[in-house]
Amino acid sequence: MQDDDRISVPGCLSGENGKFGFSSYSGQKYDLVGTTTLINRHGGWPPGNNVCVQGTLTSPRVIKVNSIKNLPRPEARLIAAIGHPSQWRPYTYEKYGVAFVLPKIFSVTEDDQYIQSNFPIETGAITVRKFAIPQDTFLSPNDLGCGQLPVDFFGGSIALFVNPGINNGPACAQFGGSDPTDRPSPIVDGVKYSKTSDSSVGMGTGYGYDYYNTFQNGLCYEFVFSSGGTNPNPDSPCGCAVPTLADGEYDRLEKTILEQFSFSMPQITTAVPNKPASSPKVLSFEAYPLIATQPDGITFSWSTKDADFVRLSYSCTAGEEIPDRDIPNLGLDGVIIMETGGADMGCGGKFDRPETVNHSPDSSLDVDFGNSSYDAPIQVRVTLTPFSHGVAYPKAAKTIPISVYPSSTQPESDVPGGAIGTVTVISPADTKQPSSYKQGSKIKSNGWTVAKSKPTTGYIWSRTNLPTGKSIFTK
Repeated sequence: MQDDDRISVPGCLSGENGKFGFSSYSGQKYDLVGTTTLINRHGGWPPGNNVCVQGTLTSPRVIKVNSIKNLPRPEARLIAAIGHPSQWRPYTYEKYGVAFVLPKIFSVTEDDQYIQSNFPIETGAITVRKFAIPQDTFLSPNDLGCGQLPVDFFGGSIALFVNPGINNGPACAQFGGSDPTDRPSPIVDGVKYSKTSDSSVGMGTGYGYDYYNTFQNGLCYEFVFSSGGTNPNPDSPCGCAVPTLADGEYDRLEKTILEQFSFSMPQITTAVPNKPASSPKVLSFEAYPLIATQPDGITFSWSTKDADFVRLSYSCTAGEEIPDRDIPNLGLDGVIIMETGGADMGCGGKFDRPETVNHSPDSSLDVDFGNSSYDAPIQVRVTLTPFSHGVAYPKAAKTIPISVYPSSTQPESDVPGGAIGTVTVISPADTKQPSSYKQGSKIKSNGWTVAKSKPTTGYIWSRTNLPTGKSIFTK
């Protein structure tokens, strides 16, 4: 072994269970041999660990490892111009009582249709202005031997909305949709905000949204920051060295921007505040139809008095469990509820994720239901609760019970002709008793049918003469 064969290379280590790949920041790939324990200590999943490999080059593509040292994943940083006031431009909107300055590189945009308001009511939002955050707002360090690398941030937006229909601070502090377990109240330059975040993923691209609401001079404001990024490929040249955009660095940008906003009395007409002591009332609450059969949903509509917003909640009474299906029974976690524009919710199963969804005090909403865990209709009690000044009034709430029919397990055409022993079953929605079926038997039902050809083929549901109806609560 010659001294010239010794090598020290920074790069990306990937793999597990003794099978590893290594790529230098310049893109050269190597096989690593030597002490497996040493390599295992720095490998694992996910791939892309930044390390410096030291050892002997036994061939042009093989390194016998003597030592491996972890290297920190580089982080992107805000460009220097963000910190220089001379690089900022003022904006004033007297109509909405707001003035601010933004970096000159943030251009006015009308193109970002994906960034929307998240007020606790769906109506009344006014877009003041949207600005584009360019990709080069964050840059990588230039000391990795890779040159100036792109950052896993391809740009974002800032949007400012107002909603004159929200007439008090506690209501403004709420959101249309939010995680109730993660809703901080930051104070920036003396202004108190409520904050919530959301994210989505599509085609390998991640999107993040941060919402800041504040009530100033009788008007509810909302600032929305959006960002997008992709996970870099660790197998590409310098792939693992592509700087990440740390949450703290993007938070620093948001805080820097929010510090530039000042508020004055708006010129537009705002809603007249009602008294906090005013008890809201539900004047009407309707549902049509009273049963849910996939793919059809149910339309709910309502009207209220003295409510800032309303919230729907759901509770379930289980039906009969499926005795022999090829999927595990999920119980209440098999009940799917989706409000238009919202995420999936549930009826209290252990896998249901929390989410707070608010709606306008006088509105309507389509709700889709799914029942994949029971072989009889289940009852879902849908409750409408009004809120005033951020406080729920459960005594004023109204409830409508609906029935959710089972989902089909396979198309009716899949059943071999002549082999069907049709069983139609009548079962109360709240029964806890298991059902038993005998091939060839027939029982009168309330309009839903189970067809079973063989014990192993499962159930095939057909909908005939399903009951319809409309439930109305009025003052």
